Amino acid sequence: MASVVVTPDTATVLARSMLQLQATLLDSAGRSLTGRGVHWTSSDPFVATVSSTGLVTGVGHGPAIITATAEQSSGAARLTVFAPVASVTVDQGDQTIVVGGAVQLSATPRDWRGVALAARVVAWSSSDPGTVSVTPAGVVTGHAPGSGVLTATSEGQTGSATIAVAILELSELAPGLSTHTCGVTPGGATFCWGSDAYGQLGNGAAGDDATAVRTRGDHRFVTVSGGGRFTCGLVAGGAAYCWGSGARGRLGNGSVAGSPTPVAVAGGLSFRTLSAGFSHACALTDEGAAYCWGDNGTGQLGTETVKLGLTPIRVAGDVSFAAITVGDGFTCALAAQGTAYCWGNNQTGQLGSGGSLLSARPLLVQGARPFSELKSGARHSCGVTAGGAAYCWGDNRSGELGDGSTRPSSTPVPVAGGLAFSTISAGSDFTCGVTTDGRAYCWGEDNGGRLGTPAALESCDGRPCSTVPLAVSGELRFASVAAGDTHSCGLATAGIAYCWGQNSNGQLGDGTTTDRPAPVRVLGQPYTGAMAPPRPPRTPSATGPPRDCVPRCPP
Repeated sequence: MASVVVTPDTATVLARSMLQLQATLLDSAGRSLTGRGVHWTSSDPFVATVSSTGLVTGVGHGPAIITATAEQSSGAARLTVFAPVASVTVDQGDQTIVVGGAVQLSATPRDWRGVALAARVVAWSSSDPGTVSVTPAGVVTGHAPGSGVLTATSEGQTGSATIAVAILELSELAPGLSTHTCGVTPGGATFCWGSDAYGQLGNGAAGDDATAVRTRGDHRFVTVSGGGRFTCGLVAGGAAYCWGSGARGRLGNGSVAGSPTPVAVAGGLSFRTLSAGFSHACALTDEGAAYCWGDNGTGQLGTETVKLGLTPIRVAGDVSFAAITVGDGFTCALAAQGTAYCWGNNQTGQLGSGGSLLSARPLLVQGARPFSELKSGARHSCGVTAGGAAYCWGDNRSGELGDGSTRPSSTPVPVAGGLAFSTISAGSDFTCGVTTDGRAYCWGEDNGGRLGTPAALESCDGRPCSTVPLAVSGELRFASVAAGDTHSCGLATAGIAYCWGQNSNGQLGDGTTTDRPAPVRVLGQPYTGAMAPPRPPRTPSATGPPRDCVPRCPP
């Protein structure tokens, strides 16, 4: 036998359809031979299968070679299987964004097996473009409170997601020790913005968001805290939830796996306050017992028994605490009388113990007056007395202690300037506070504009800084301020949230990734009077007039 000829030798087959191939055996003179066995094979059974009689069935999209072999000769047919779109999935699912905010949706056409199909045309549409519009590329923008269904269509098949649009009102802000920020509304809804590389925004979708998106789930949070690549919060009743990176046990749920949506911290404990640091978190029970979970490489969990705390571990000792705050590798807390204790890493004196030896047990901060508030940053801590005097200790390479120098201190030193503070917050290499008259001040490293003023003219190891408090630009009056990794946020006395500093991942929430050396308004909040921007055109409703915009977040 000289050859095998397969007919047809090229063909296109639809998935789930059949094509009969014929194999003709020829001798060296080109004459047909009969009575010989033929063996059929497919180069890719996931694309096309072939029976013992040459009957081909299309399975999945792509090319396949069907070969007929008889004795020592073979012939082949080249097939292309085309799989029509059988379904469309919108990968980000239902979400809540804010007025003026945007989110990227993506749609995946799939074949009859649910396998993703590439290079298919997708068309987007909105059920209510006046509330929420969508571009041909799937970028969704919120225009007014309400909701709309965004539909992706490919080859007649559709998939959809419901996007709710809310006006943002925040009662608390929590910049993370990474490039993200979260906040809580008066009704307990949590919104986050910035980097979502590890799921720390909690909305179950991949990708950064330069405007606020709501954390997934029906949880009603009373407080949240942003850590390093993760976020934690407490709901009414005291249950703790965390989301984002699970490395080193950050989420406290017994695993090192991450989660892009909130998961319950294990143990069933009820907490009244909580703080997230770079790679661990701590919380206090109603009785003042401290529990911590996550990384314990330097004793920051308050125990020497484990290197990782995958679930909450009680801090050693019998001190009852009233407040707790977490930094990078160390923890500090206030006892009921305002006495400060710290434990964990002490390389730069951040425990305030007068030395540099780490401790897995709470150490009394030396020389400190009773504090009414205590906050820890990356490698330093600061406290405020009942009279408004601020003291800081620990690392000072960027002037974050605010004493006019760059010398570290293992005991508290007074912040220069004689200002009276009502609240204070420590970030990564910088500190911010609000004075009793509502003015915000920051000091320390100013890379990216995190001090909120262009007046930082000092240099600390080649980086812009200020070793004394500088007033944040503008005439705003703040009720609170919170320092994160490379940015800060504050709630003005009028209830409007502002952020400033580095904005590489959209962590300022203003819809851009442009660094801001002065406060900018977080997008999506209510405007009043002359401040109100023009409203977008509304699409008339088939059932009545356009809806009014009510400046309220969903409960």
